[in-house]
Amino acid sequence: MLVQLLSFAVVIASQPRELSCADSVSCSNPQPAAVVVGKGVSISPKGMKCGAIAPKFSRAGYWDAEGSPRRVETLTTGWEFSLDNFRTHKKVVLPHSIDEGEIGFEASGGVNRQQPAWYRRSFMWKRNGARQFLHFEAIMGKSRITLNGNVVAEHFGGYLPVHAEVTGLLKEGKNLLEVWCDNSNDPTYPPGKGQEVLDFTYFGGIYRDAYLIETGEAYVSDTDKGGVWITSNLGDDGVWTVKADVAIGGNTEGANVELFYDGKRVSSPFRPQSPALWSPESPNLHWLRVDVLKDGKLTDRVNVRFGIRDFKMTLDGFILNGRPYPRKLIGANRHQDYLFIGNALPNSLHWRDVKKFKDCGMTIFRCAHYPQDPAFMDACDELGMFVIDTTPGWQFWNRKCPQFEQRVYDDIEKMVRRDRSRPSLLFWEPILNETYFPGRFTTNAVAVVKRNTMPPNDICACDKQSQGSEVCDVKYAHGAIPGEVAFRREWGDYVDDWRAQNSPSRVLREWGEYPMVKQSLHYMGFLDGLKAQPQSHFGGCLWHGTDHSRGYHPDNFYGGILTYARQKKYSWYAFKAALTDCPFVFPAHELSSCSPVQVTVFSNCAYEATLLGRPFVPDKTEFCCHLQRSIARSESNNAKQGGDTQNKFAATLPDGSKISVLPAKRLAGICLSLDTEGLAPIANGSDLVAVVATLVDAAGTPKRYCTEALRFSVEGEADIVGENPQVTRWGEAVVLVRPKVSAKPRPIRIRAETVRKGKYVPSAGELVFTPGASDVCTSSLGGRGEEAGLRQVEAQQSDFESKD
Repeated sequence: MLVQLLSFAVVIASQPRELSCADSVSCSNPQPAAVVVGKGVSISPKGMKCGAIAPKFSRAGYWDAEGSPRRVETLTTGWEFSLDNFRTHKKVVLPHSIDEGEIGFEASGGVNRQQPAWYRRSFMWKRNGARQFLHFEAIMGKSRITLNGNVVAEHFGGYLPVHAEVTGLLKEGKNLLEVWCDNSNDPTYPPGKGQEVLDFTYFGGIYRDAYLIETGEAYVSDTDKGGVWITSNLGDDGVWTVKADVAIGGNTEGANVELFYDGKRVSSPFRPQSPALWSPESPNLHWLRVDVLKDGKLTDRVNVRFGIRDFKMTLDGFILNGRPYPRKLIGANRHQDYLFIGNALPNSLHWRDVKKFKDCGMTIFRCAHYPQDPAFMDACDELGMFVIDTTPGWQFWNRKCPQFEQRVYDDIEKMVRRDRSRPSLLFWEPILNETYFPGRFTTNAVAVVKRNTMPPNDICACDKQSQGSEVCDVKYAHGAIPGEVAFRREWGDYVDDWRAQNSPSRVLREWGEYPMVKQSLHYMGFLDGLKAQPQSHFGGCLWHGTDHSRGYHPDNFYGGILTYARQKKYSWYAFKAALTDCPFVFPAHELSSCSPVQVTVFSNCAYEATLLGRPFVPDKTEFCCHLQRSIARSESNNAKQGGDTQNKFAATLPDGSKISVLPAKRLAGICLSLDTEGLAPIANGSDLVAVVATLVDAAGTPKRYCTEALRFSVEGEADIVGENPQVTRWGEAVVLVRPKVSAKPRPIRIRAETVRKGKYVPSAGELVFTPGASDVCTSSLGGRGEEAGLRQVEAQQSDFESKD
């Protein structure tokens, strides 16, 4: 396994900082150093960083402010869940999928539950403010929310917030909150398409966060009612202007708003002096504090995070902050589902998704095909990824139900009001994906956007062939359009026909080296074509960033550069070589007896390398890849006689860094690692972190062409989520671990061992980490004794054959 030597990391706290190649975070799946199987030897002498990054996530649309009378309680724990109206039930935490524990690596073909579900939560309450609200970030499908027997909200749609005032309905003492939801097919609200003909999946449940909010008599409204709306513009005089509009609710008589920026009171609009600007390379963020006072008394206070940036799409290219952007905007489409948990990702998993795509050089996401979790948007703001925000919809228009069309307009308005202040927001896609709708719809949809925002955040896009496309600012197209600004919404996936759906882009990681190299080269060919487009065509998004589930097909979509568990395929490294400037070399080859005869190396820099003891001189260069035919088997065998000093791929980068890849030898043990991306798991009852178990030889080299059934166990305050036992894929097994709520978290020990037993089966692996800690977590291999027996067999075999 290769260690990623140089990677991007961005930490946005109170101070902005520049993004540089020198920034790095510890690899969450590190290359073991000089490991032998013995008496519980540590995989890495120094251990590995569990997490050193502390991103800031919004709650119910805002960030907490010191000294605020507003109280926000996250409704994570204490829920009971039922599929039969509480004839039976179990305890769960939010976010929650009604399929948790039932879906595995293949969640397509309609295997997900499509039915009503019931939730309830009893809780004690004591008044802290004059006004109370419930806020659900999203509930899949139709939903009804009841508090103490009173229906407080009914909602149609699965991707936008449900916000309800409950003032006067809470009781001092015990209260009962109930939620009914149904993700079954319903053509009366968007997306509307039946799941059996859908290219994604409506996983049911309360799958995003929920909150109970208390404020004073006058308060900052939720985003549906306007909230806080911030825009920034660069004037012709070179001066930046920031404008903030604040909508307040409740008893507003005698109420006023005060704004504070950089510790000083300001009025809107204001002109920050020499502000640190937001861009993908330097995603600097700023804070605006909003105070609401009624009759001179503070009744509400929130923080709002924003970036100062301006942009234009022109026939001469994309202009960011007054300067031509030096490269195409290249990114990926993103569905939100994840292995084992459907759509119910905690904030940390959204953040890690963004981090992985940022690290391979991408600069933009297209939300497919609905607004994403606020935590995902927070991460895009923080890490520097542009976003195309899309309204829920896919290949469906209900001509017989006028209510469907009106609900689309309602979704567009909610989406725009929720996300219009975000620096990551590039443009809106207010139309329904790949849908035949009337021209009036495009006109009306764009009008909803325009009346709820202003330049530059009012840009709209649709396909050039869509009815009414002339009212949109950006046209989706494969190539440039004379006189138009264009972008490619989906690229890279190419099937033989829609019934067979065979494509070189669709490759499972466990299929091995040749298919993954084939996928990588296929994508690099598309990428080169995209880069060659005129400046008026300013970029495009890969279909699709990760493997994902879908309703109409028995297989998951396998075209991701990350697996369903977010593990990297070779194509991730190809994109890193093609899109980043930090010196990088990755040999896409396992040096095994079953490996391809060609060695493919992804690189963005000059390097010196050897393969099996001989200079590695590429026969040809294609895209960002160096290809060379392997050394003949007889020469390879001779190299092996020289030991590990020759039997490897070794490269030296321009900065003097060295990498090497060894062929895996006899299977020896299991190495465990946390896939944190530098963000430590926390003990809040809902957080999840992936634990990866890798089969390795005695030196810690991953043994990919090997299959074992592994059983995971946990000691400490945590639960395992996922298939257990589990058969390895590409030499790995993945489960999710959920730490339980704890004010003082204690160490959690994860163990993976083979299901089969025997003296020389691979030794078990263990990993210990403490939730919330940014210090070292340790991974170890348990001992299995010496290998004298194997050496004796090997010696006799060699001696016998030498006498032939």
